[in-house]
Amino acid sequence: MNTIIYQLVFAIWFFIIHFIPIPPVNDIDKFPNKPTWKLFLFINWVLLMILILGSFFYGFYFKIFLILYLSLILFGHINTWWLPYLFGWPKVFVEDTEIDHKVTLRFLPPKKNRPVPDVGYIILGLTCLMALIMTFKSLNN
Repeated sequence: MNTIIYQLVFAIWFFIIHFIPIPPVNDIDKFPNKPTWKLFLFINWVLLMILILGSFFYGFYFKIFLILYLSLILFGHINTWWLPYLFGWPKVFVEDTEIDHKVTLRFLPPKKNRPVPDVGYIILGLTCLMALIMTFKSLNN
């Protein structure tokens, strides 16, 4: 039961952080979200919900696909936020990130001119990691 709770918390936070404005946690009004980008995110969220519910009700194969999906999301999160913050990233990416997340809430100290992960995306990464761990653990049950 804990597994589906973590998975749903991640899915709900994913939806909130991308579609519901809650300043200063996110600043989605400033994102360059064209309708196709929002549609892409919404389709990803629907796919995520199908995999979560499928893994809870139907089992093993949905769990495998959910693990792959969560792994890709976590990889993207690390590549988008943590690698640039820790090791630097091209200037163009840093400028785009700063424009998109200029007024979002942050607590990590800035490092040179690197993008600083904001609170919303830190929570997103942690919930994704917990959902992935719990889904792995549920494979043994």
